[in-house]
Amino acid sequence: MRKITRIFFISFCLSALAMGAEELQFEEELEGKYEFEKNPETFDQKIRLGNGRIAVVYLARDRKSKNLVAVRQVDKESNQSFVEQERKALGWHKACDHPHILKILDIYESQQFLSAVMPRMGMDLFDYILNHQPSGLPEPVARKYFVSLLSGLAYLHAKGIIHHDIKPENILLPCEVVEGYPDWKKIQITDLGFACRPEGGIVPASEIPRSGTSGYMAPEIVVGFSYTNRVDVYALGCVFYVILVGSFPFHYGVKGQWTDSEEKFFAISFREGQYCPSISLSPAAHQILRRIFRPLSQASERPTCEDLWTEFPWTKELSKESEE
Repeated sequence: MRKITRIFFISFCLSALAMGAEELQFEEELEGKYEFEKNPETFDQKIRLGNGRIAVVYLARDRKSKNLVAVRQVDKESNQSFVEQERKALGWHKACDHPHILKILDIYESQQFLSAVMPRMGMDLFDYILNHQPSGLPEPVARKYFVSLLSGLAYLHAKGIIHHDIKPENILLPCEVVEGYPDWKKIQITDLGFACRPEGGIVPASEIPRSGTSGYMAPEIVVGFSYTNRVDVYALGCVFYVILVGSFPFHYGVKGQWTDSEEKFFAISFREGQYCPSISLSPAAHQILRRIFRPLSQASERPTCEDLWTEFPWTKELSKESEE
C-alpha cells in the first residue's frame, strides 16, 4: 500500500512539474513577444480593456514593433464547456483576411489560458453611439458603416461561416477620424466565439444551444426553427437601425415593466417585422429595413448579403470603395 501511495505521489509531482513547465513556456512565448501594459497606479496589474462573455481583454505591446495590441484571454478551467468551440472559432477567425474582419495576429494556449492577440482598435460601436451619438449617426455616415459591415459579413458567409452574434459591442472602430467620424473604411467585425459552419448552410431546429444576443436574434432563432446565414443579415439590420436612430428597432419600454397589452404588441411587432418607424429616415433606408425585417413566416425570403449588394443601388454604389 505504501509503495502504491509513493508511486502515485511521484506521478502527481511529475504531472504538476510538467504543467508548471507548460505554463512557464506559455508565458515565455507570449510575454517574450508581447509585453502587458501595467496600470500606472498599481504597477503590477494588467490594464483591462474589457470583459466579454467568457474572456477578458488586456492591453499589451509588441516588443519588436512597439505597436499596441489587445490580448483576449479565456480561462479554460472557468469556461470548460466553451473551450472547444473557442478553439474552433479562433481557427476560423485566424484564417480570415478581410479589411472589415479584425485580424488575429497570434494564438497561444496553455493548461490554463487560451489567448488571442489582435490589433489594438478604438472603442466599440456600442460605446461610441452611447457616449457620442445617442440619437444615431447622420444617414450618409450610417450608410457607409452599413456597407463596410455588409462587406465583412459577406466574406464570412462566402467561407460558410455564420457569425451568430453581430451586435454593436462586436464591431470595433478605428482611432482615425474622417470628416468628424471614425473612418468607415477601417471599421471591423470581431468575436467569432458563437460562430458555426453548418453542413449545407442550414442549422437544424434540433441543434442546441442556440446562440446570440437578445435584441439582435432573428425570430426564427427565438422560436426554435431551423435557420441559415440570413440570421446574421437580420442582426445587421438591427445594428443598422441602432446606428441610424440610437435605439432598438423593436423596443417599446422596459421589459418587465410592460403592461400585458404592451408586451403583446411587442411580440406581434417582432414576429411580423413591424419595426419602430422613424420619419427621419430616407425611403432608401426604409426599403432596406423592410426587406431585412421580413415577418417570421417569410424568414426564408430575407435577403442574403449578396442580395443586398446587387439589388440596392444604395449599397452597390459604395461596395467597392469600402474595401479600398
